[in-house]
Amino acid sequence: MPKKIRISRKTLKQDEVRSWWIDTVNWGRQNQKLLLITITALAVVVLAGGMYRSNTASHLASANILLSNAHSEIQSALYTTNDEAARARMFESAERSLETIRTVHRRTGLTPQATYLLGNIYFLQNNYDRAISLFEEYLRQVKDPEDQAAGYVALGYCYENRFFWNQNPEAPQQGPTDLDQAETHYRKAEQLAAGKMQAYMAMLGRARLYDLQPQKIEQAKALYAQIAKERRIEGPKLSEEAVTVPEAVVNEAKRTQHLFTFGETAQLRLERLEGEK
Repeated sequence: MPKKIRISRKTLKQDEVRSWWIDTVNWGRQNQKLLLITITALAVVVLAGGMYRSNTASHLASANILLSNAHSEIQSALYTTNDEAARARMFESAERSLETIRTVHRRTGLTPQATYLLGNIYFLQNNYDRAISLFEEYLRQVKDPEDQAAGYVALGYCYENRFFWNQNPEAPQQGPTDLDQAETHYRKAEQLAAGKMQAYMAMLGRARLYDLQPQKIEQAKALYAQIAKERRIEGPKLSEEAVTVPEAVVNEAKRTQHLFTFGETAQLRLERLEGEK
C-alpha cells in the first residue's frame, strides 16, 4: 500500500510560489523580445518625463529673464525723452523679448503678461489699433476678474487716446465714437473689480471722459466726489513732540500721505472743476 503523503498549507503555498516563478520565467523566455521592448519603452518615458520637466524649468527661467528685461527697457524708454532714437531701440528690444515669450516660451504661463506689456509698448508709441488688438488678445488669455478688469482699463485708455489722436471734430459721426467705446470698457472694468484698484482706475477714466464733455460736468463731479470719499486715507496721528515741528512741515507730511492715490487725484480734479464755476 503506497505511503500517504500529507501536504501542509505551507508546502502547498511553496509549490504555488515555485509554480508561479517557473511559469513567469518560461513566459519571459517566450516573450523576451516583448519584455525588452516594454522595458525600453518605460525607460524612454521616464527619461522623456525628466527631460520635459528640465526643459520646462529652463523655458520658464528664460521667459522670466526676458520679461524682466522687457519691463526694465520699457521703464527706461519712458524716462528717455530727449533721445528718440535710443527710446525707439529700447522699445524694439523689449518687443523682441516679449515676442520670444509669446512664441518660443508660450507654454510657460507668461504669455498673458508678455501680451499685456506688448500692448503697452504700442500704446506708448500711439499705435492704438495694434494696442487694442493686443489687449483684446490678453483678455482671451486671462480668466481672473481682476486681470480682465486691467485689460478693460487698458482698452479704455486706448480708445480714449485714439479719439484725441485721430478724431476730426468736424467729421460726421456714425455709430459709437471712441469715447463711447472707452466708457463701455471702463464700466466693464468697474463691474469686474468693484472696490478694487482696477475699478477706481476705471472710475477715474470715466470721470475724465465726462470732464471733457461740458454737458456731463456734473456727472464728472459726482464720480470724483465718490472716489475721493471711498479712497480717502486717514492723515497721520502726530505725537505731542510734533508741536515743535513747523506747521508747514506738518501740513506737508499730511499731504504727502495722499500723493499718487486715487482719492487725492479725484479730490484735486473735483476742486479744479468747482473752481471753474
